[in-house]
Amino acid sequence: MTANPLSNNKGYMPYSIELSLDALQLSEEQFVAFCRSNKDLRIERKSNGKIILMSPTFFSTGNVNAEVVAQLVVWNKQYKLGKVGESSTAYILPDTSMYVPDASWISNEKLAALPKDAIHQFLPACPNFVIEIKSHSDTLKSLQSKMTKVWIANGVELAWLIDPKMEMTHIYKADGTHTTVKGFDQNISGESVLPKFELVLADLREA
Repeated sequence: MTANPLSNNKGYMPYSIELSLDALQLSEEQFVAFCRSNKDLRIERKSNGKIILMSPTFFSTGNVNAEVVAQLVVWNKQYKLGKVGESSTAYILPDTSMYVPDASWISNEKLAALPKDAIHQFLPACPNFVIEIKSHSDTLKSLQSKMTKVWIANGVELAWLIDPKMEMTHIYKADGTHTTVKGFDQNISGESVLPKFELVLADLREA
């Protein structure tokens, strides 16, 4: 049996690498091909064209992510107001960047305004709602900047940044307000963006 080279490496952490491919002058089609040929990586693109490569996450983060998406899917199946994206769903945003939130939801109205074949591509739209999960390798500062300068700036109406380790949830709204919910002993509401949706934070502790 071949040993796992990472099994005894307690210092291993998921990584993030930023690349500048300006010299290659990739077309949109070539960029899509680049993403498809590197399926083991999570790939995002900044509005300045720089590409961010991220490794797969640890199980603890993936498990929390799965619980968040599961709760969102259950709500969406009941009300059928839009579609849910999981942690490999990419969006081409108005500023030309491409980002992949840990969970997302986009309304039927926004989807109806897109070309019929858009759902078979990286979606050229901004979701109404996103969730980002802080992993052990993420910095809070960089994620907070992403919430405001990427998601809210491009048109997201409601965005949640969840830190499972600290049991804190940062809530960002389209009007620029930012509030923090401390502890996982309560539920948080999707408000008017996701009517009657409540995320059970206690279940993230158990995930």
